[in-house]
Amino acid sequence: MARAVVYVLLSWLATLVVTGMASALHLTVMLPSISAIVIAHAAFLRSHPLVLGLTVAMVIGHLEDLQQGAPAGVLALAHGIDFLVLRWMSIRVDLRGVLMRSIVALFSVVVIDLATWGVLMAVARSMAIHREALTWALLDVRWHALATMLVAPPTWLLIDRVHVVFHLQERELGHMRWIR
Repeated sequence: MARAVVYVLLSWLATLVVTGMASALHLTVMLPSISAIVIAHAAFLRSHPLVLGLTVAMVIGHLEDLQQGAPAGVLALAHGIDFLVLRWMSIRVDLRGVLMRSIVALFSVVVIDLATWGVLMAVARSMAIHREALTWALLDVRWHALATMLVAPPTWLLIDRVHVVFHLQERELGHMRWIR
């Protein structure tokens, strides 16, 4: 349970720091999705039950719904779908090294963005959202994925170190060491 709280707090604080810095520095580039990296870490660590991991992902998504002003539940659903896909993938993919972690983060943010796009396309008419705008926004997925992929290694390392500092079952981190 402590690990779940750490995931939620770390994701929320990192998201606030990234968006705050971007606002203070007047950045207009696509920002990375720290939450996608946190969810990927949680899914691949597999140290907690599926339901708890799914709850963590959906809470992180709901917090992003609130922060971004998205329709309630859209990002929560997208993050939940992402966790389930990554959890299934974690059984089949061996996650070793920086490159694989970056690729998994890239995949994670693409799943979140596509799920978000799909949900918004489904409710576009009832929410008076222009479908053309959603279609054009889909082109930005590549930049969102690239930005996330670039910050994945240090973010993943930070999550590992936070778990070690808080003594959250260090022995379980053994199969996911930063450098083998």
